[in-house]
Amino acid sequence: MTLSSQTKCEFYRWLDDETLTQITPKLIGKKPNTYTYTKHLAESLLVSEGHDLPVCIVRPSVVTAMYKDPLPVSECLNVDFAPDMPDG
Repeated sequence: MTLSSQTKCEFYRWLDDETLTQITPKLIGKKPNTYTYTKHLAESLLVSEGHDLPVCIVRPSVVTAMYKDPLPVSECLNVDFAPDMPDG
């Protein structure tokens, strides 16, 4: 039996933590971890529930830790994504 992402989310809300922990290996199946499972679940919800919304999923290619302070937003945004596009 295949359940929709919406049904799965409703089902998980009713489970206590112990039960959820016990069934997690069965839930994630061939996925390597819960992160990839929940990412897939969220994307499936967007496809099924947000089909009439302009949605774009953007994932960072690299995520790393900072030793001291977070990188200022101005540093993060100082990237020229489309150098050939005219301003405006």
